[in-house]
Amino acid sequence: MVDMPAASGDGPLLLSLLEFGDAFAGMLGARGQVVARGADIGRAGEEDRKRLVGEREAGGIGQLQVSMEDQVNVFLGHFAEIPCMFSKPVDPHSVIIQWFSKAPGDSSPKQRIFYKDHTTSFTEKDTIQADRISMFDLGSGGMALTIKNVGLQDELDFICQVDSMSDGRAEGITRISVFHKPEFPTIKSETTGIHIINEEPSKIATCEVKNGYPTPNITWYRNGIPLQDSPGEVSVDIRQTKESSGLVSVDSTLKLKVMKEDKDAMFYCEVSYSTPGETRMVESPHIKITVHYPATFVEVLKESPKGQVKEGDTVYIRCNHDGNPAPEITFYHNNEELTNTLVVDNRLELHNVTRSQSGTYKCTIFDLTSYDENEDEMEIYVNFLDPAVVLPISPHIVSEGENMKATCNALSSLSTHTVWMKDGEQLLEGHVLNLSNISRDDAGEYICLVTTPSLDGLETQGSLSINVQGPPKITVSWQNYAKDYVTLNCLVQSYPKSVMTWILPNGQKLQSNETEMGDDTVSMVTLRRDASLSVSCQAENEFGIDNATLTIESETTSADPTTEPFTFTTSPLSTSAISKTTVSVPVTSTPSRRFQKGGSGVIVAVLIVCVLLLAILGSVLYFLYKKGKMPCGRSGKQDLTKKSNKDAIVMEMNCEEAVLLQGVNGDKKTPNNQ
Repeated sequence: MVDMPAASGDGPLLLSLLEFGDAFAGMLGARGQVVARGADIGRAGEEDRKRLVGEREAGGIGQLQVSMEDQVNVFLGHFAEIPCMFSKPVDPHSVIIQWFSKAPGDSSPKQRIFYKDHTTSFTEKDTIQADRISMFDLGSGGMALTIKNVGLQDELDFICQVDSMSDGRAEGITRISVFHKPEFPTIKSETTGIHIINEEPSKIATCEVKNGYPTPNITWYRNGIPLQDSPGEVSVDIRQTKESSGLVSVDSTLKLKVMKEDKDAMFYCEVSYSTPGETRMVESPHIKITVHYPATFVEVLKESPKGQVKEGDTVYIRCNHDGNPAPEITFYHNNEELTNTLVVDNRLELHNVTRSQSGTYKCTIFDLTSYDENEDEMEIYVNFLDPAVVLPISPHIVSEGENMKATCNALSSLSTHTVWMKDGEQLLEGHVLNLSNISRDDAGEYICLVTTPSLDGLETQGSLSINVQGPPKITVSWQNYAKDYVTLNCLVQSYPKSVMTWILPNGQKLQSNETEMGDDTVSMVTLRRDASLSVSCQAENEFGIDNATLTIESETTSADPTTEPFTFTTSPLSTSAISKTTVSVPVTSTPSRRFQKGGSGVIVAVLIVCVLLLAILGSVLYFLYKKGKMPCGRSGKQDLTKKSNKDAIVMEMNCEEAVLLQGVNGDKKTPNNQ
């Protein structure tokens, strides 16, 4: 309680209206109560009710006055407090206080809800507030009415009436306004598209807000700009529903004459609602609508590949347009409709294209609503490179010493570049290959590679196999085989193939193993080295004969224990008798010697020099032998040795017959047993 200041003297307490207001505010602050003053947002003007009922026109110092708030705003379910203040202290023994409620309006009847005098007080039991109201005394300055769990039915005018035996009657009126925040708004757009050719506004979306009080308001927006009713352009239909709870739900339907630009527009609704002391707003989710419109342009473009097209490519041709929904699309090639091709998402797919698919591609669109037709076209050229044609036809046979010319050509839509290759190495650039004075080394396979420098991926090649024909050429070699055996190798280069034969001095032919190495042939025999032995390798084809004789010394006939001698002589391209010369070559456990293609000429030259030297030395030895200066036989053999940095050559006379491998020619025989 706030004590009221007393006037000087023993007279009655006199308060001016200003002092009464200050005291009233102080009392409310002391009690910690907050009363919303709603005069600025009141739902009815002051002219619809009396601010103070019971004021007397004369208005003297002793006149009783009651002061109350015009309006008290409260949320649904909360409690309301209505103070009733007197203009002067009154004697509780002479005052009757009554509270009434009535519906707004002057003609509405009022109903008493509370009574109090100096002897009794009670609440009327047959009112809707009976079990929810309570009173508390503000002292001689007034009292307050509280209502808990305020409902919509409590939105009434409440009247405080004071009767004083000495000062007469006065009353005041306060209206309770109830508020409830609505639910969050929902918005639902049309699921079907809206065509711009519709003459009347079409339904765009519906916005609904539920369970608000007082009634919420809905405003529509497009791209942040409010939409207002406009005949033939914008129409907003609003429907309100009072729920069983007394709350109000509102749904609003927006109708609009759409334009093509609305396909990108954002639409939403805004709900405004009142609360004690302010008005609040909330926006719905933003939505887009589906707008249907005919195409105004069409464009055909090659989507892939980016550059030139070649045979074998996959080509994608897209037909772009601005119509919605997608109109009916038809592709044409050279004015013929394409019916058996794949079209996905306005894109024509051509797989593994050929030159026959070059030409004009056209896309035609037809709008089923407006019946408009548009088209566009483009040219596509498919580049090609035909297989290479090589002349002369492979294989080609040429004789040694001849000249020849070969060409490689490939038909193409682009400029070509040609290179000739052999054994993986590039020989020359250009489509013509010229070979002069052909030798055996020129034999083999030639590849011509044709490309298109301006377009990667186009490539072709041809081949030409050249065989150089002539007499055979023999190259001999040997290798150790175990301790007492030696393997003899005879390499023959020839085209056409030669017939190869190993022959003993007595004319007996030996069996051999032959291996093909391209155009060359290797023939091998393995012999036992237990006596001197001469073996000839002979090769023959239609162009001539070549042979070579190898003489093997037995291990016991070698003057040097580290040397295992054998002899060979050659008679190239001839079948005449061979003057036999013995050449002893040290045979160690070195790895076998391998053939190197193209080195046979060097070997032949070395052999010729050796044969000449041996012939001279042989003549000297033969002269000494005739004079009796040099014995013949194993026991009396004399060696003349010349050693170089790498090899030693032992010169000797052969006085024994060759002894064949027992498994090949039978039992071993001595010269006396022959």
